Amino acid sequence: MATCPAQAVERVEFSRPADLHGVEMLLADNCARRWRAFHETYSICTVLSGTDSRWTYRRKTYQSTSADELQLMEPGEVHANTRITSVASFRVLFIDPALMSDAAKALGMACSMPHFRFMTVDDEMRELVRSFRQLHASTESEESPLERQSRFAACVRMLLERCAEEALPRQPSHTGHVGVARTREFVLAHCRDRISLADLETVSGLSRYHLVRAFATAYGLPPHAFQTHVRVAQAQRMLAAGASPSRAAADLGFADQSHFTRHFRRILGVAPGEFIRAVR
Repeated sequence: MATCPAQAVERVEFSRPADLHGVEMLLADNCARRWRAFHETYSICTVLSGTDSRWTYRRKTYQSTSADELQLMEPGEVHANTRITSVASFRVLFIDPALMSDAAKALGMACSMPHFRFMTVDDEMRELVRSFRQLHASTESEESPLERQSRFAACVRMLLERCAEEALPRQPSHTGHVGVARTREFVLAHCRDRISLADLETVSGLSRYHLVRAFATAYGLPPHAFQTHVRVAQAQRMLAAGASPSRAAADLGFADQSHFTRHFRRILGVAPGEFIRAVR
C-alpha cells in the first residue's frame, strides 16, 4: 500500500452538519488507506485529488483516473479499495435512505428507493461534480445554513435527475410562479436574518427540490445567492453613508468581517475599503 510523503499529513474527520438533517460527511486529505466499508446510506464520494486507484463494488472493478469524479454507492452494499498508488483527498456525503426517498417522492418518482444507473460520474457530467465540490466547500466554511441547504437540495435533485434509473417526470413550466414570487419578497424582507430553506418551503408551498431551481430560473440566482447580493447592495448604501465594514458585516448578518469582505469583493470586484475611498 502506498504511504504518505513525510510532508503530507493525513487528515480523516467525520461530521454531522447541524443544518443538514439526515446527512453525515467524511473529510479525507492526503489519505492512502485501503478502505473497505459496508454502506447503510447512499454514499457519494467526491474525489478532489489522487487519481490512480482501483475499487470493487457489486462484483465489478472500477478504475479511478480523474480528479473530478463522483463514486456512487447505495445502501446495503460493500465497496473496497484494491489498489492505491498515491495519496488522495476526497469528501464523502452519507445520505439517510429515508431522506433520499422523501426527495424522490417530492420530485414525483414512483420508486421509494432510487437506484443509480452507473457507479461513477466523471467529467462528462462536470456540472454535477462541480455542484458536489461546491457543497462540500460550503460546509467547510462560514457560509449560511441557507446556502448549505440550497446546495444540498440542488445536488440531490441533479443526482436523481441524471443518475437514477427512473426518469424524473417533466414539470410544467408555470409550476410554482406564485410561490417563487412570495419567496423573493420574503428574502427581501428578511435579508439580514438567518433564514433556512424550511422557512422558504413554508412561504412558497413548494418542495425545496423544486424551489431552488425554480427560483434560480426566475431570478437568475438561487435563494442563498440572491440573499447575499441583496445584503451587499445594502452594504454599499451603509458604507457610503459612513458605516464601517465591521458594522455593515454585523448588521447585515454576515458571519464576520472577513466573510463580508470576501463576498463584497467577489460581487463588486473591490474590497469594502476601496469602495469607501471611492464614494466618500
